[in-house]
Parts: sequence; structure tokens; C-alpha cells
Amino acid sequence: TLFRSSPFEVNVDKSHGDASKVTAQGPGLEPSGNIANKPTYFEIYTAGAGVGEVEVVIQDPTGKKGTVEMSLEDKGSSTYRCTYKPTLEGVYTIYITFGSIQIPKSPFTVNIGQACNPMVCRAVGRGLQPKGVRVKEAADFKVYTKGAGSGELKVVVKGPKGTEERVKQKDLGDGVYWFEYSPTAPGTYTVTITWGGQNIPKSPFEVKIGPECGEQKVRAWGPGLEGGVVGKSADFVVEAIGDDVGTLGFSVEGPSQAKIECDEIGRA
Repeated sequence: TLFRSSPFEVNVDKSHGDASKVTAQGPGLEPSGNIANKPTYFEIYTAGAGVGEVEVVIQDPTGKKGTVEMSLEDKGSSTYRCTYKPTLEGVYTIYITFGSIQIPKSPFTVNIGQACNPMVCRAVGRGLQPKGVRVKEAADFKVYTKGAGSGELKVVVKGPKGTEERVKQKDLGDGVYWFEYSPTAPGTYTVTITWGGQNIPKSPFEVKIGPECGEQKVRAWGPGLEGGVVGKSADFVVEAIGDDVGTLGFSVEGPSQAKIECDEIGRA
């Protein structure tokens, strides 16, 4: 026997999503390694979590939400990509929800470093001088990165044939790095120094390596090697005696760059 109003129509919704099964990962969620004014991203995986709306809210270092430029893209296969561009240095908080419920590990804390500024970097040393270094001599230099923000320092030295040379390096602390290479053949060497993937001022450097030197004696003396006064010239004399003196190289290292003027007095 049929009841009155039978058959009945029943609306059946899909099962409610399970936020505990949603995961998120990517460089944009790492505690460190991101810098201001450089876009970063992360991906959200909802496979097996059912139905639910994915939402992302980013809070900037001042505590404000909705101030960060971001986009959320459905990549298919239950994968979403969130791209955002932090503009301030400091701690960002990222909230990720699925069906209005926070996923595991949310909120995420991301420390955004200072914007990369390679133009603040400088490099000095004998190994970067246009001439004065010979085969089998140590060609060293220092790179100063203090105040240049966050970035990766990379040094590449290529010999006359374009092959990459072995470079020693050491972190001296306070944003100063020491490098050294040993030329094995005469010719033009190219030293490329980048900070955050961009060339620092004057990079790439061209260094002309001379042939191995013969027996010689070099000495230096003068007040400029003992002390000096800001704004005044610091003079000294270098004397080279030998059968194969070649070209002398000079470099001055200190808190700021110094102009070097050399005059050849004559040969003994």
C-alpha cells in the first residue's frame, strides 16, 4: 500500500569535508628563506578529504589581514597553489582552512627576510685586480655583504679556456667572506660574483694573469704602511729588483674603498 504523497524526494549532499586530511607545503610556508618583494608560493593537497572550500588568509607583520597580494589557483587533481608577495620584513602568519576548519599545522609562521640588494655589496683584493697576479700565485679577495639583505653569495672563476676553476672560501663573520683561487695558466680570468642571483657592482671582474715569475726581490717602506689620516694621502715606496720583475699589483682593504695612485719612479 502506498502512502499519500509517496514517492518522496530526498536531497542528498556530498559528504562533509575532513580538514584533518588536508596538507600544505612549499617554500612559501618555510619558517625562513623568503625575502621581501620576491614572490613565493605553496601548494595545498585535498585528495581524500571530501568536499570543502579552500581558503587562505595572510596576516602581515603589523597584524593586518588582506594587505598581501596573493592568488589561489586550482591546479586540478585536488591540488591548489597559493602565490603571494610579501613586501615587509618580519613575521607573517598564514591561515589555511578547508570547509572553514583549519588544516593541520595551521596557522603557519613565516619569517620574511630583508629585501636583497646586491648594489650594497663590494669586493676587494689582489685576486680581482686587472693585473699583477702570476701563475701559481694565490689570488685572494674578500666580499662584503653587510646591509645587502638576504641572498645567496656565489663566486665563479673561469680560466682562459672557459673552464671553471677551483675556489676556496671561508665565512669570516659579520657579512664578510674570503675567497682564493690559484691560476694555473697565463691569460684572462673572469671572476663573477653574484648576490641573490644578481651581479654585485663591477662584476664580472677581468683579471689578466701573467707567466710564472723569475727570481726577484721586492720590498716596501714608507709612512703609508704605518698609519694615516682621513682625507690625506698615505704614501709608500715599493722596490722590485730581479731579472723578471713583471707588473706589481696593489690593493687596499678597509671600512671603505680607497683610491690608489701609482707612479713608476724608474728602474735601478
